[in-house]
Amino acid sequence: MVSWVPDETGLKPWQQEVAGGEYFNYSWRGLWLRAVVLGGNEGIVAAAFLVMGVGTFVHDMKPLIIAGLVRIVAGALSTAVAEFASVCTQVDTVKAQEDRDTRMGREGLAERVVVPSPTQVAVAASLAYMIKNFLLKHETIKRF
Repeated sequence: MVSWVPDETGLKPWQQEVAGGEYFNYSWRGLWLRAVVLGGNEGIVAAAFLVMGVGTFVHDMKPLIIAGLVRIVAGALSTAVAEFASVCTQVDTVKAQEDRDTRMGREGLAERVVVPSPTQVAVAASLAYMIKNFLLKHETIKRF
């Protein structure tokens, strides 16, 4: 979560003025941009992997189990790719804002935004997705 400490005027960072003009902190826009990238990538990648998984579907139990496992792996890969792209977008947005602040002579005045490693987020999301689905599959099999 990104937070800030208001200055003596009580204005948020994106509302503060720079001597001679308005100042706008574009890194705050990255929050919604990240969500858009996440949603778009997840849908595209999931659809592609789902088509590959359905292509293996046969009315035999072994291919059906394999198709189920492919779906779990495809969902995990989709989630990992989407999270990686999303965090990379946020990193790029924060870096661009820091470069802009430096050019405007505001270096060191703005609070540093800490963004996690894209690779760590992708691996964590992928593992969480796989564990959740394996547990759900196990519970479904136990019911039958």
